[in-house]
Amino acid sequence: MATSTSPDMGPRRRLRAPARRALVVEGGLRVFARTGYTAASMADIADASGVTRAVVYDHFASKKDLYVAVLVEQGALFLGHLESRIVSEGSPRERMRSTMDAVLAFAEDHPMAWRLLNVNTTHGDAVAEAAWQQAWAERSAQVVDLLTPDVERLGLTSDDVHLDLVVQMLMGALTQSVHWWSGRTRISREAVLDAGMALMWDGLGQLGRP
Repeated sequence: MATSTSPDMGPRRRLRAPARRALVVEGGLRVFARTGYTAASMADIADASGVTRAVVYDHFASKKDLYVAVLVEQGALFLGHLESRIVSEGSPRERMRSTMDAVLAFAEDHPMAWRLLNVNTTHGDAVAEAAWQQAWAERSAQVVDLLTPDVERLGLTSDDVHLDLVVQMLMGALTQSVHWWSGRTRISREAVLDAGMALMWDGLGQLGRP
């Protein structure tokens, strides 16, 4: 049987399953980031993916399954970005600054992933809410692991409740800073970093002092 052709595009080739799945995940990311979980529909995701609803259901049995998959993949993208951007050498202060810079850069470079992971936090579904909370907890634990050696040098231990609390406060402050900064494009990332370090690092340094 001959392969169908078009005058402009030549032979059409059927995408392999991994490529179709990637399209669906990307479409899901765009829709979930734009509308949140509750308002998103599989039809909307199919349209955003450029595939039929049947193709979406070929890869994901339900909207919840797709949402969890998107959460996991974007969370891994965030952590990979963070690990690649944090300086391996330098003082704790330098590493903290590079951590903050990495978070701000991720929000700039991956705005849809940022919204999914940090902005659209109301889901209207217990399973989706549990998945988001678990993803947040896992990311926080990874950030704690990344920062533990530096924070321990300030006098905290890895099992100190303050350590997890400091990370939660840091991520919360950065999330709100991104929200504020997104409408003020004339303010540089460097300026946001300077303000954040003046507030958070100087205060963090007090934790290790008598």
